[in-house]
Amino acid sequence: MPCNRRKGSDISSIDPITGKTTPFFNPRIQDWSSHFSLNGVEIIGLAPEGRATVHLLQLNADERLLEREELIAAGHYTVPVR
Repeated sequence: MPCNRRKGSDISSIDPITGKTTPFFNPRIQDWSSHFSLNGVEIIGLAPEGRATVHLLQLNADERLLEREELIAAGHYTVPVR
């Protein structure tokens, strides 16, 4: 829910590396592993769409990292596969 509030009606954000406006990652048509990787509990944006998505949705905010750590430890977190 917090991610949806941050996204709102936006369809793009700024890639923090290039500074260019970039569309968000679209899980319906794009492959997760082409745009992100998991480094421990941190989600790393690999492509511009991934970086813009991680940045705007704050996917590595402290509370998200803690939640992801607990889910991984319990065996309830998997990286999406397409």
